[in-house]
Amino acid sequence: MKEKKISFDRIKILSGQLKNVYKEIDTYRELWHKSVRKMVEKTFQLAIKKSRLHLHICNYDEVINLESIQLTFGMMNSGLLIEPKKKKSTTPSMALLKRGGLLAYSLMASGKVSVAIQYPYIEDIYGSPQNIRELGTFSPAEITHDMIIEHVEDFLEEMLKWEKEEKKLIGFHLKRDRK
Repeated sequence: MKEKKISFDRIKILSGQLKNVYKEIDTYRELWHKSVRKMVEKTFQLAIKKSRLHLHICNYDEVINLESIQLTFGMMNSGLLIEPKKKKSTTPSMALLKRGGLLAYSLMASGKVSVAIQYPYIEDIYGSPQNIRELGTFSPAEITHDMIIEHVEDFLEEMLKWEKEEKKLIGFHLKRDRK
């Protein structure tokens, strides 16, 4: 009976592949930091000027190589107001805030860039911060000025749809004092 010869050939192949992945990650991160992040920010700035909407840019860069740049509406008044029932109540009226509504370019641990839209939500009333639509994951080299503009267009179209849609069950989710 022949003994099976054990070899390190497969380990050498896998090690080489892993080294190539590490180099690719470093290349992606370098490209993000040298040019792509700045291109995204400049394109967002142009979109703000052209749109004349109350958008702003948020940079999240507390964790190096896991950064995000976002075009966002941030927090705004939803137009919904909770009024106390009693006329002489000491409880003030409370405005409900609409949060979210953003387009994010986020550098992932792999060095690729995830692009996503987060839909707005009104806390405890409608939607949730987990309502996200992924637009795709791209190598930094794939991201172009035109692609960013297309993503901004997609974002604004989705915000328009969200604002125009019939919001179901508003009011039924409110917790009321029952005395």
